[in-house]
Amino acid sequence: MAAETCKKCKGRGATAHSAGGSGYTYKRCASCGGSGVAR
Repeated sequence: MAAETCKKCKGRGATAHSAGGSGYTYKRCASCGGSGVAR
């Protein structure tokens, strides 16, 4: 899992987390703790 740029704080600490069985991949940033990055 490669670290990606967080859209909230522009930091590169976002890690991918699978959300249940919804098929969405939510990213949680280690820098700002934001979890609103989805794709």
